[in-house]
Amino acid sequence: MGQSGTKRCVIFGAGNSGGTVYSPRSDDLILAADGGYAALRERGIEPDRVIGDFDSLGYVPDGGNVLRFPPEKDAPDMILAIQYGLAQGCRDFALYGATGSRLDHSYANLLALRYLREKGAFGRIYAPDGEIFVLMNERYEFSDRERGKISVFSLSEESRGVTISGLKYALTERRLTAGDWIGLSNEFIGRAGFIRVREGVLLIIRNAAGVD
Repeated sequence: MGQSGTKRCVIFGAGNSGGTVYSPRSDDLILAADGGYAALRERGIEPDRVIGDFDSLGYVPDGGNVLRFPPEKDAPDMILAIQYGLAQGCRDFALYGATGSRLDHSYANLLALRYLREKGAFGRIYAPDGEIFVLMNERYEFSDRERGKISVFSLSEESRGVTISGLKYALTERRLTAGDWIGLSNEFIGRAGFIRVREGVLLIIRNAAGVD
């Protein structure tokens, strides 16, 4: 999924982005959220903007591309970077370093995916062991080449009309609540299919098996 034909915003956070593959596009808007600056520099990439309070990085980078915020703020650095990308007209977001040892920050970044969808944009977290995105009142299709495991959870209090077709375990017009774990560890079985939610928000977590 994603917003085809729109400028992509790529954001590196302070979490674990080691082992993830990022192939820059010529028109990417590349942002560093605080400690993500170090991860980008390790890859030999200079971001278009460096955004944050720099408590994770430990110093304020030099240059005119730095947007510094006070530590006492209402939004985390990743959200500040997302808001900057939205203001630049981006509707397709790729987030790296958005998961890691800080579970609170990891969870906040899952909520950031929902925030993006509510703003009419689409975001995907790329982690060393897979990728994460959300569906909001919509359908996600996959090909018969997909492999590995995929998990589906309700990120809203309840999600209605959840249908899963083409995976090992199917659902038809199911109601899922935020307390359900029935969508854990489903499997691709070499069939094309889809995941659909008629009303609500689904959190989709895929492992790193990818496609054949």
